[in-house]
Amino acid sequence: MRRMEWILIAVLAVFSIALAWQNHQLKSIVNRMPAKPRVLSRGEIVPPIVFTTNDGKIDSLNYNASNLSCWVLAILKPTCPACRKALPVWEELGATIPSDASIFAVSTYGGAKLDSLIMEEAFSIPVGVVRQPSTFSEDYRVSGVPLTMVLSRRGRVEGAWLGFPNSDKKKEILGMVAKCTGIEG
Repeated sequence: MRRMEWILIAVLAVFSIALAWQNHQLKSIVNRMPAKPRVLSRGEIVPPIVFTTNDGKIDSLNYNASNLSCWVLAILKPTCPACRKALPVWEELGATIPSDASIFAVSTYGGAKLDSLIMEEAFSIPVGVVRQPSTFSEDYRVSGVPLTMVLSRRGRVEGAWLGFPNSDKKKEILGMVAKCTGIEG
């Protein structure tokens, strides 16, 4: 029986050492991770978006060549549950914003899943699939979705909200659109 106890103690010691080593490795990984996903800051400038429409045409959202003063950009992924949940909020935003502002949705993923999402949810906001997903994700600092942005002329970022646009974020977005269009109230 004594021998069995020593074997058990030795096995537990080995497991303790292995767990301590694993804990050390995990801590070093966590320490290298950014504390918070980084989104674009107010005042930064983004380039126009080149995208493919649902009917396969190539188009662009060019902030310099438009009469609009403000855009709400909704960035989504068709397989993202939070994005699906955000669609009605984005629809509400689209119905609420003034006429010199517009809402547009983009995805870096197209195909049947995006088409299905638009059809199932009866999503009426225009949606485009970006032509160069990696460049777009880098330029717009897409570190997660859903991501809602307010952009003004020349592609100036007025605000960016990562995650589901809850009622507080929705108020902030509408407030930023009001500032951007000059209809503060």
